[in-house]
Amino acid sequence: MKRIILAFFTCYVACLVACKDNFLGIKPDQKLIVPQQLQEIQALLDNEIMYNNSPYMAEISSGDFWIEDARFQSLTDASKGAYLWQKNIYTNQLDYDWIYKYKQVFYANTALEAIQMLPADVKQQPLGLETKANALFYRAWAFFSLAQTFCQTYKKATSNSDLGIPLRLATAITQSSKRSSVEETYQQIINDLNLALPGLPKLPLKKTRPSKAAAYALLAKTYLIMQNYDLANLNAEAALAIQSELLNYNQINVNAAFPFAIFNTEVVFHNSMVLSTTFAQSRLFIEPTLYQSYHADDLRKKLFFVPSNNNISFKGSYLGSTTFFSGIATDELWLIKAETAIRKGKLTDGLEAINWLLKHRYATGTFTPYTGDNKEHILAVILKERRKELLFRGIRWSDLRRLNLEPMFQESLSRTMANVTYTLEPNSKRYVFPLPDNVIIISGMPQNER
Repeated sequence: MKRIILAFFTCYVACLVACKDNFLGIKPDQKLIVPQQLQEIQALLDNEIMYNNSPYMAEISSGDFWIEDARFQSLTDASKGAYLWQKNIYTNQLDYDWIYKYKQVFYANTALEAIQMLPADVKQQPLGLETKANALFYRAWAFFSLAQTFCQTYKKATSNSDLGIPLRLATAITQSSKRSSVEETYQQIINDLNLALPGLPKLPLKKTRPSKAAAYALLAKTYLIMQNYDLANLNAEAALAIQSELLNYNQINVNAAFPFAIFNTEVVFHNSMVLSTTFAQSRLFIEPTLYQSYHADDLRKKLFFVPSNNNISFKGSYLGSTTFFSGIATDELWLIKAETAIRKGKLTDGLEAINWLLKHRYATGTFTPYTGDNKEHILAVILKERRKELLFRGIRWSDLRRLNLEPMFQESLSRTMANVTYTLEPNSKRYVFPLPDNVIIISGMPQNER
């Protein structure tokens, strides 16, 4: 019997058993299981519950918040393990970060195979090209998300031998699974995005769909993690050439329970983090040193945070709710442009980018632009602002992993629970999550060392 990963098997069974859509249910004719028309294929890809969500376990581990001892006891075992960076975190629980993302891969592959079966003239229609591009983007987005959790940190010198993720590029359940290298994983993400770009519109019909701006942005994020700062900068600028507008925080109501509207003008690609009770406002409290790092004139201090049980909780999601926004927005692109420009030695460009962002964040007339010619100092400022701006976006974990490779930016994380202090050292093996136990049992793939 061919070995298959549990997640793919789960997706396959779910599609045959649980799905109620007419073209996904169990039918006697195998051809009827697969969508037959472009509109049906696009409808498969427009499943927002399926495609517009991102993993959450790494955010629990990222160190920007703390939980009271009593409330910690009500978390799931997996959340407890992620919070305290334990070696074993699943205790026979399903890993939804893995399952959801490989389910997305399965649906994207289903769409790509259905498109391949269509007549050539239909595939070349604008709708055919865009639908294929959408599927390629979604697969790249899923692989990118999985890589931040289950891949070893990207290091060019060892990327061809370090363990990546299984790259499922077809729906066939008879195909055995194996782990790719980290280099192969990132190259697949890049290849899918480059193939998608020609078929995507500059801006989407709705922000739950991909676009050229989103594809360039995801390429910028990918190259940033790969430390390819030239291409990260190039793609960030390409995305900003299409969509660059920033919210003026002076025009946002600081007294609102949730100040930011869903699909606001900064959102390039809409995504929400998988909902976890760990992130409830009554449970999650901001690390005091992080909160104190915001200047009194910095409007983020009032728009992002709210007093809660004598502590500080978070209210600044770009979803306008307690659920965390984990998509792509223009503020992240300005920060990528700023960081990569400085790393390339273009200090003027980098300073202009970070000052432009912060001008929109401070109370009118209070922000003093950054100046200077000390590259290391300016870079440190930008990275500090990156953390403050992109809070609870599913980005911090990736940043910790990549920045720990640079001694001047390494951080040790610590948390105390029941009077015991737990520490995550820079470049610890626990920066890579284990594959789910059942996946290892069924597939025989090597496990990540913890």
